Amino acid sequence: MDSFRGTKSYLSGAIAACEEYGVQLLPLDSVRISGGAMMTAQCLETLMAHFCAQVEANWQKTDGMFLAMH
Repeated sequence: MDSFRGTKSYLSGAIAACEEYGVQLLPLDSVRISGGAMMTAQCLETLMAHFCAQVEANWQKTDGMFLAMH
């Protein structure tokens, strides 16, 4: 999160809004894929399995979820 805080990005705005309203952020994962590259089905399955495991491990202490899918 620190790499996005204070930048001119939508993630920085989301972080700032959460901090302004006292929302505790619990970052689970971050994945970046360069433009034009195709993701294999195996890669997607691995990423989704990891993401779902993180959500499952933390869902009881979570009131909401922000997915930055841009």
